[in-house]
Amino acid sequence: MIPKHWLHIYEKPTIGGGSLKRKQAYNYRHQISANGWFDTASCDLKMTTIEAEMALENYVGNPMRVYVDNPAQPIWEGIITTVSYDSGGALVRRSIDTMMNRAEVVVQFRRDPIGSQVNITNAANLLPSQAIYGIKEGSISAGVIEVNNPSTYADSMRDTLVEINGWPQSSITQGSNVNVKIEMKGYYHTLDWEMHWVIPNLAAISASALISALLADVTNTTLWFDNADLSGVEANVSWTLREQTRIGMTKWQGFQRVTEGGNASGDYYIVGIEPTNFVTGTRRLYYRQGNSAVEYTAKAKDGLRVRNAQGGLVRPWTVKPDRVLRITDVMTGWNGLGDDPRDVYLRSITYDAERQTIRWQGGDNTTGEGIFQVHEYHKRTDNRWSKSKWLTVYI
Repeated sequence: MIPKHWLHIYEKPTIGGGSLKRKQAYNYRHQISANGWFDTASCDLKMTTIEAEMALENYVGNPMRVYVDNPAQPIWEGIITTVSYDSGGALVRRSIDTMMNRAEVVVQFRRDPIGSQVNITNAANLLPSQAIYGIKEGSISAGVIEVNNPSTYADSMRDTLVEINGWPQSSITQGSNVNVKIEMKGYYHTLDWEMHWVIPNLAAISASALISALLADVTNTTLWFDNADLSGVEANVSWTLREQTRIGMTKWQGFQRVTEGGNASGDYYIVGIEPTNFVTGTRRLYYRQGNSAVEYTAKAKDGLRVRNAQGGLVRPWTVKPDRVLRITDVMTGWNGLGDDPRDVYLRSITYDAERQTIRWQGGDNTTGEGIFQVHEYHKRTDNRWSKSKWLTVYI
């Protein structure tokens, strides 16, 4: 029997954050990743025509939570990024994924007789959109231009970007069935809404100090999580770095770049946004070593159903990443060199409510996300799908 999954929808935090709607979720799926934590989720809702049209107009950008058997603990939370309404004749999709209500243009001015300089335009802001959805920033590179007044050209391009992308974007295609589909992303994705240009402190600072500096530079401040709460940042002084301008880098990529440096002992580090603390009502960023404890077990002869360390079955919607799962009935007694082949560090968990199953991904991720290294900032050069990234590092 499939337990009921309930989607709770709330007002946008810029408006108040009160409760709006509670609906049963069908075809629910979610992904949780060690880096980022709540990653993506989706579900279908049964709604009347009026409800569906209101959802299409009002729910994009709203916080949400999903509950199953524990009314005090959601299994997933984040932001509704896309609402699709299929009326039978037309499928209307409205999304903030490509929305941009703050923009800059990066351009390289070439001056006569020789020489050039890289310039970033001042930001253009669509304040009415920001007042509803928060700041969602983007930039484009205009390349090298040779004109008498290049700044006017770049500013015009920047203003056009904001005007045509400043609100949720819609698309309409032919539909087939009456249905509302909701797509959601975790709060860490809001760090991809902001560009990371420079950290004012140009001195070489430690990894954890750089994480703290990045937090202080978050443009949306406490809108989506408490960027002033540093209690989740673990000390790491193994190396130092002098942060400089990084053209085209988002804030999330800035956090990834630091985290992937690990420490002097070669320990794996993770970063992301923790679930809401229901005592304080806030969320904080975590930066810490990955958890290498064996907390889950599974047996091949049992269909790899996830169990706890004592052998008890774990409800599939509660399985989390950032811990080790051990297969207990394969290669029993192994004692060789290297990593234990029976152990998998859970980097990502995908839960399917209809099938009541989970899929996990470890270091050898053969999915599309793994092949294209979606969750890594630094790409491997020995992967045919990767592109080398040249990066100037100041130490």
